[in-house]
Amino acid sequence: YVLELVGQSSEIFAKEIVDTVEAVCRRQPDALIGPEFKVVLRRLLNSVGAAESRYELARLLADNDNVDATRATALFDLGSADDMVVLAAVEIIGKYGKGQDVDALEKVTENTDSDEILELIGDAVGKIFAREGE
Repeated sequence: YVLELVGQSSEIFAKEIVDTVEAVCRRQPDALIGPEFKVVLRRLLNSVGAAESRYELARLLADNDNVDATRATALFDLGSADDMVVLAAVEIIGKYGKGQDVDALEKVTENTDSDEILELIGDAVGKIFAREGE
C-alpha cells in the first residue's frame, strides 16, 4: 500500500508514508526495510519539497540505511538554505558522524543565526567526541 502511495503522489503523502513506516518499525523492531524500498524513500527524500517531510525522511533513512551513504548525504545537506534540512543533517551527523565531521559542523556555526541549530551542533559535537573517546 505504501509503495502504491509513493507511486501515485509521493510528495502529497510524504508525511503519511514516513509515519506509516515508522509505526511498522516501532511495532516490529526486527522488521527490515528492503533495499528497493530504501531506494524509493531516498528518491522521495530528493523530490519532496516540504522541509518537515525531508527532515523526517532523512531521519528514517539514517536509522535504516547504509550509514556511510547517509552520513555523506547529511554532510552535503549541511549547506542547505533550509533550516529543517540542516537540523536533520546535524542530528544524523551527531548520531553517525566521525571526528573529521566536526570541522563541517563548525562551518555551519559561522553561517547560521539559529539558536536551535547552534544548540544541536553543540550536542552533535559532544556525541562525536564521546563516541570517539576525545
